[in-house]
Amino acid sequence: MNEENDHLEAALRSLKPRAPGARVVVALHRELDPPTQRHSHSWFFKTGLTWAGAMSVCLVIVLGFYFSRTHSEPQYHLIGVAQSQPSLDVFNPVQLEDGTYARPVRVHWNRSAQWEDPATQTRLIHYQPQEKLALIPLEIF
Repeated sequence: MNEENDHLEAALRSLKPRAPGARVVVALHRELDPPTQRHSHSWFFKTGLTWAGAMSVCLVIVLGFYFSRTHSEPQYHLIGVAQSQPSLDVFNPVQLEDGTYARPVRVHWNRSAQWEDPATQTRLIHYQPQEKLALIPLEIF
């Protein structure tokens, strides 16, 4: 310890807590002691309030589930279906394992379907490209 702070520490050690005043002691006793009067109908009132609170919580939970289930699922209706014109790609003939010739052909087209929810004005578009590969046999004379 520093010698400069010795007189401060000695002064702090000499301090003693003072007893609280009489009014403070009376107020503390009044707040901390149990009440002396009991009402005969207080248990009935507390039970009624508890029951009403429990019923309110149950009602809020039930209504919350009802509204979340009815309004969370969109009601989509089909508003349009479209299919593009197929495009045809014809490739050079190839010789197969059995010695015959075939021409590879690829057909490509797109399908789309649109659904709409009238309540929220949201639209769902399902785009589906499709492609088929085929071999057309060739006869060589």
